[in-house]
Amino acid sequence: MMSTMKGLQEDRQMKVGLRGLMAQFQMQTNFAAVKRNRRERRQMKQH
Repeated sequence: MMSTMKGLQEDRQMKVGLRGLMAQFQMQTNFAAVKRNRRERRQMKQH
């Protein structure tokens, strides 16, 4: 019984950690996209 509980707990921690990693990755991608958009807008103004 204790072993299954431990397994479930570890599984939950894995899922939470994975979700956190995904969120972090998404934030970084969004940040990069925003920076790229800003650069493109600035070039548009120059033309």
